[in-house]
Amino acid sequence: MSKTGNPSVAHAIELRHKITALILSFLTSIACIEIGFRLFPELIPETIRSYFPYYGLYLFDRSIPGLALDEDLGFRYEPFSKSQCRYIGDLVYQYNLSSLTDSDYTLVSLSYDADGFRNPCAGDSDRVIMIGDSMIEAIGVADDDLFYCQKNTRPWRIRTLATSTYCSAQYLTLMKRHAFRNSPELIIVSIFESNDIDDRETYESWKLSGLTYTQFLRTIIPAKNRSILFNLVRYGKGVLELKFNRPREGRSVFAYPEVRLAENRTGYIGNDYFRRIVRTKSEWKANPGYPLLLKDLSEMSQRCREAGVSFAVMLMPDKAHIYIDSILDSHPEETLRTALRRPSQHSEPSDRAFHENLTASVDSLRELLQEWCVSHDTAFIDPIPAFQDSAAHGEILYGKFDTHLNARGHACLAELLTERIPRILDAAHSSQSNSTESH
Repeated sequence: MSKTGNPSVAHAIELRHKITALILSFLTSIACIEIGFRLFPELIPETIRSYFPYYGLYLFDRSIPGLALDEDLGFRYEPFSKSQCRYIGDLVYQYNLSSLTDSDYTLVSLSYDADGFRNPCAGDSDRVIMIGDSMIEAIGVADDDLFYCQKNTRPWRIRTLATSTYCSAQYLTLMKRHAFRNSPELIIVSIFESNDIDDRETYESWKLSGLTYTQFLRTIIPAKNRSILFNLVRYGKGVLELKFNRPREGRSVFAYPEVRLAENRTGYIGNDYFRRIVRTKSEWKANPGYPLLLKDLSEMSQRCREAGVSFAVMLMPDKAHIYIDSILDSHPEETLRTALRRPSQHSEPSDRAFHENLTASVDSLRELLQEWCVSHDTAFIDPIPAFQDSAAHGEILYGKFDTHLNARGHACLAELLTERIPRILDAAHSSQSNSTESH
């Protein structure tokens, strides 16, 4: 008797074959789409490519539109690149966004100059050069709201050399390539406290690996994140395409297991960023990126001295630093410990002492950089007091879902620079005059 003589058995076998064929067809389709996107990245929606265009560098072995690989920088923007970005913030996909509205988005037109930097209001000459990362590039802030395009800073003719994800080693390369071209009076290097030191360690690992930039990125990024389709879903639902795929009111999405340090007045606080800034001085010094940062700053300072250009270091504060008092007042100790991944011990101090320790820890890097600047006769620009004063008066200086400054934050920074730049230059001129007279 045939094995398929029984109709029910034959039907079951046929059903298994159909299911297997459907699964194979589905997997084949996914593989074809993945390969197609890798071969033709221009097929990826522009909103995704223009939000974090450099994320595509670890998906492709070749450059994607607007970007070029660079053996020293990793990547850079191509000259005169242009794009439109529907920006909402770098924390947005970590939270339940069922109540997100169109007003939470910022549509920004981005354009880059002949060197691949965003300078919509720069002239032919530069009095001040500002070098930095995403805090200075500010892809979520419109041209007219940028700190260096405002009325009170325009006389200083500030030109920026800034690209998101860069660290101090790349700042040094930018200084060598571009900063001295137009004989500026002052060069300011902006250090973002929450990731520049960790990124410097990562950069060093890349340079020592012998791999290309894209090869190295693929070694440190989880395998699932290297899938184009996964990123389309992740960024589409979480960041870029949420406008078109917004979940229904009340529907719970993006339910991460971590405690969220969200607070109505300040917006959302990222746990990762919070953990990075809550470090003691000894913890900062033990970070492999810290001595590398100081080495880079020393070389930058020396190059400026040799060129007769004033040099200053600015510490850009993280959102959690400015609103630390609000965070401590809004959350119980256990919530904070969970966010910091620091379980309580029986020998731990009281709540008040715990809060005091956190407040002291967030100032550790600031104090270390101030000490370095004093010992190296370098000006230190500290936005923290001015930012905290504005925050104490109820002003929101950062995006709702973001760790970067919003338009008001840029206005506050412009006010600070308008005061600090002339003081730094006056001090440099006085020092130079005294030196000349002594000779």
